[in-house]
Amino acid sequence: MADFSEKMRDHTVRVNGGSGVVIQPSNDRYTYILTAKHVIETAEDSGEHFDVGQITVTTYNELEIELSNRIVDPDNDIAILKTREKIPSSLLRCIDEIDRDQIVHVCGYPETREDQVGERQLNEFRGVTGKIRPDHFVVTLENKPGHDQIVGVSGGGVFRDLEIDIFLCGIESKVEGNSTREFHGKIECIPLEAIDRLLEKNDDYEPILAPHLHSFSNIISRTFQFRGISTPTGADFLKSILHDFAAELDRQDLPTPKDIHERYKEQLLIRNSPSEHALEVMLWIGYLELIIIAALIDEVKTVDFGYLEKNSSQRRFLFKATKENWMWLLRDIYTSDLRGLQPGGIIIVSTADSEGMYTPPPEALDQVIADIGKVYPTETRIDSPMINPVTEFKLYHWAGLHHECVTLNQSFYVKGNQFSEEHNAACLLKELKEHYSDFIRKQ
Repeated sequence: MADFSEKMRDHTVRVNGGSGVVIQPSNDRYTYILTAKHVIETAEDSGEHFDVGQITVTTYNELEIELSNRIVDPDNDIAILKTREKIPSSLLRCIDEIDRDQIVHVCGYPETREDQVGERQLNEFRGVTGKIRPDHFVVTLENKPGHDQIVGVSGGGVFRDLEIDIFLCGIESKVEGNSTREFHGKIECIPLEAIDRLLEKNDDYEPILAPHLHSFSNIISRTFQFRGISTPTGADFLKSILHDFAAELDRQDLPTPKDIHERYKEQLLIRNSPSEHALEVMLWIGYLELIIIAALIDEVKTVDFGYLEKNSSQRRFLFKATKENWMWLLRDIYTSDLRGLQPGGIIIVSTADSEGMYTPPPEALDQVIADIGKVYPTETRIDSPMINPVTEFKLYHWAGLHHECVTLNQSFYVKGNQFSEEHNAACLLKELKEHYSDFIRKQ
């Protein structure tokens, strides 16, 4: 949890005498601080709340965050503070509903640590979810910390650990029960769904949605890194050509990641991936890269849902945010949702693992053929139960194909120059299309 602890720390702020959590809405001009509304009350149980000029928000290293506005929920213990300017945030939200017996982490600024400095002011608690209600859920904290250790944590984030990242699923509100008579290590928390409902009632507040889901233009510059190129600038000319082509597609009818996600939901995910992986920027970087290469090969200038549907019937993109060896996922890959993929189609896998082979060796495929043959028919989601997906579809890892098609041919691409007849933009694109066509052009 080392890296996750740092991420929780970097997104947890002090709000007056309580805590808050930083998260980015779809509008990238400002950021939200989510907190409990009782944290900004003018007096305990007064029902009156400080205006933004009377609310102090600071980070663990004593940087003060300026606010422009705030809203409070009349029914639930929720306040949403809007910052004056956008501040750094890489935290994503959970999209699955909270369920019982899920492990979560709570982070905040307990009063018992107010004499500490820096990140020592923060404390992190591990717990398990219990009772679930529409407006709150209960978490039983490990080691049953005393009530005095929880005071000040109100408004802090409740996080779930899902594979290689953490996701926000709510905020801490209060201890469960009457703290003057009992305390059993349980806290009440507010789910994000309740915060969503408050945002929907306020037109000046955007939904909590990462900016990269709002438009592909936000991630074009992050595509085609080609990290295997031997010099830092060796692929810059090639990347600039591909980025210009992507920008042109984006100016036309290219749907947004949000629209694509709403249509396909978990069809973009390898089986047994958490739903939240559909929000990961790595998925959308890989997906956009594939669409760019496919559009170049197919010689299309406009990418709309019609083209995306056609491409998906020929080349199916599947993602999981894991650093595991992708070969270990073969059974999950072949039992993913492959309905609509035509016979002879291609499966393109993308993961956080950027190493390894671009396609499984024969012995790995032989093993998974035997394994797939043992699953129930309902586990193999293809159009015909008689089709063996292992032999019917070609399978490639996207990062492996980049290595095979570009890195291994870098002696040509690093010579890219608009003023060279043999290595200008047209020549580079022609070579690129030929290399990728060998793998992803459907025969």
